[in-house]
Amino acid sequence: MKKIHLFQTTGIIALILLTGINTALAASFSDVPSSHANFDAIEYVKANNIVTGYADGTFKPDSTINRAEFTKIVVGAVIPETQDCAMTTPDFKFSDVDKTAWYADYVCMALSEGIIAGYSDGTFKPAQEINFAEAAKIIANAFALKSDYSPGPNDNITPPPWYFEFVDALAAKNAIPTTINYFDRKITRGEMVEMIYRLKNPTIVKPTATYDTLNNQASFIRITSPENDALLYEEPFYIQGETSPTCDTMTVTATNTEYNINDVYTLTDYHRGSTTFKYGVQHSWKNLDVGNNSYSFSAKCDDGNKTQSINIFFSAGGGVEMGKPVIYLYPQKEQKVFVSPKPEGGITISEPALGNGWNVTAFPDGTIVDRSGVTWPYLFWEGYSNIKADSEGFLVRKNDLGRFFDENLSYLGLNSKEITDFKEYWLAKLNEDKYYYISFVPQEELDRHAPILVEPKPDTVIRVFFDYRVSDAPFAYTQQVLNKGPERSGFTMIEWGGRLY
Repeated sequence: MKKIHLFQTTGIIALILLTGINTALAASFSDVPSSHANFDAIEYVKANNIVTGYADGTFKPDSTINRAEFTKIVVGAVIPETQDCAMTTPDFKFSDVDKTAWYADYVCMALSEGIIAGYSDGTFKPAQEINFAEAAKIIANAFALKSDYSPGPNDNITPPPWYFEFVDALAAKNAIPTTINYFDRKITRGEMVEMIYRLKNPTIVKPTATYDTLNNQASFIRITSPENDALLYEEPFYIQGETSPTCDTMTVTATNTEYNINDVYTLTDYHRGSTTFKYGVQHSWKNLDVGNNSYSFSAKCDDGNKTQSINIFFSAGGGVEMGKPVIYLYPQKEQKVFVSPKPEGGITISEPALGNGWNVTAFPDGTIVDRSGVTWPYLFWEGYSNIKADSEGFLVRKNDLGRFFDENLSYLGLNSKEITDFKEYWLAKLNEDKYYYISFVPQEELDRHAPILVEPKPDTVIRVFFDYRVSDAPFAYTQQVLNKGPERSGFTMIEWGGRLY
């Protein structure tokens, strides 16, 4: 019989954000095998509390990184203690940086230390993905690196580009991963921490790219969105990416073996000199159907063909509708918290408005105040994902549901107020005078399909989500085995929700 373990000390139930975790207890990121090119670097920055992983226990080493995330990690590498900078520095101001945003203090510290300067229009562009040239400047400034190059009498007198001195300084420290092959290329999270790892450990010498090798513009192709293995519900959608300008033809092959799709298409608006591409996908265009769809992009470049592939799972039915997951926050003292639920099917409704994530002030009694000053008892969202309930569960008569939830939700870690809120919402929906077969969704399934990012990381996280079906009469079933929820300690986050039909 399959056992369902909803709460385990190894962190299956806890949404582990790995900043500040004891390295003796920390498990490796699930998506960073020892064979990964940046494995040692990722292990190092995790062990030294420089990075934060995702709620599902992954690091996403091959995903690009935006300027806010990048600045946070760089500041964490060179400034040991986070300072309350944004709200206490009167002249700290970027027109696109909210002082209550989760990254604001890091941006403020970086600006104060001369690590960043922002753009001439007074913006910082926190959500913009960072390319290598920009990253080189920020890292070189953070580590106080200077190029020792001086032009000789026979050198070309044309001034080098603005990023030359920063790239040259990093290359002198063997700090540039050879996977970086173009100045404008968006860097990955793995490449970013690789550079920090090498600079923090100068005795470790690895092959490095240089200004000259990068200036040769080795050809590359990279898919930037959506993420590989994304679950999508709406069409049309677009697959986008970037390339070096040394390619002149790109062909896309779309396949769905279940529905016999095998479509080959040459992008008409891609040509030599292009650095981005966009490919539209829709059922009527005969390059999409329900289930798993694979797309292979092949570019003809100066130094040979370059290819990249992506898998997309398409669900015309919309997936599972997640009903009223609500989030409670209990810090040990008043503090700013950033919360961002990321169900793979997207958010349909939220209170307060989610935007790019909630930036709130949380209090020990559970009170939450949003950036506009409105007070909330909890954060609320609904959305879609592809979660699946287990076959094991509990058969409960309608009149016994209240007692059933009292006992089991308490066992799973919810307190009396949270249980009361839960029952006030769900007992009104489970109102047929019949039997209910209730299953609690395995935590690894919930984390995989509906992760939550929380900054700063909670010490205790409890998430409860259930599925159900209605029956006119009793039937034989296997009872689900639940593990007792963890004791609350430190900053605690609680979430409960259920499937809507």
